Amino acid sequence: MIFDNVVEESVTFCVDTSGSMYNCLHVVKEQLVEALYKHVKHSSGSPLFNIVEFNSQITQWSDKMVKCTPETVAVASKWIDELSAKTGTNTMDALLIAFGDPECKAVYLVTDGLPDQNPEEILDHVGYVDNDRPVHCVYLMGEKADESATEFLEDLAIETYGSF
Repeated sequence: MIFDNVVEESVTFCVDTSGSMYNCLHVVKEQLVEALYKHVKHSSGSPLFNIVEFNSQITQWSDKMVKCTPETVAVASKWIDELSAKTGTNTMDALLIAFGDPECKAVYLVTDGLPDQNPEEILDHVGYVDNDRPVHCVYLMGEKADESATEFLEDLAIETYGSF
């Protein structure tokens, strides 16, 4: 399970759609839709969500957080289904867009490697805008983990009180 347990009510999923994600993107898409339907079912309040796709470009599913209902998840799942691998890994702007919405209470970042930007620069920028909101990092690794990517994602999770 990629998204084991989404505990926060209002979450943004940041999904890496860089070229290196080509082989695993179909699994990420399936499990993201499944996680959204579970979020509807297991949430006690009125959960909100958004999705940010990132490669060299950033694309938001919605311009703001949306109430998580079976109907909105059905609409989002059509959008998710259209996601495809492209070039670049603009992790920093994806995180900044997610945290730019004050309704967002946590970010679930799914990636398979290092960002295009300097990891230290990303940690600095996110540190200014996260406001104690966690980043839960999901690292999809191939045969062998990339040490630099692991270190960056662990640091991001630690600095935002998220998980890795």
